[in-house]
Amino acid sequence: QTSMFLPYFLSGTIVAYILYAFLDTKNGMVNGVLRVLQLDPVRWYLEPRYWVGIHVIAHFWKCIGYSTLLNYARNIA
Repeated sequence: QTSMFLPYFLSGTIVAYILYAFLDTKNGMVNGVLRVLQLDPVRWYLEPRYWVGIHVIAHFWKCIGYSTLLNYARNIA
């Protein structure tokens, strides 16, 4: 629950840094998993085709906890 609700309270800059930690070309977690699977790392921030997905995922991650709480409160009342 915290991983879904905490980003709402964080600034966009901090959320961007967290996302960068996941998608960094050299030390990012996603590219680390790709290396373990013996796949080439992806340069997420340098290829425009990935930006739409990055923005959508970041927006949903930042807003989904608060939206879920509002929806839950509306259904109870």
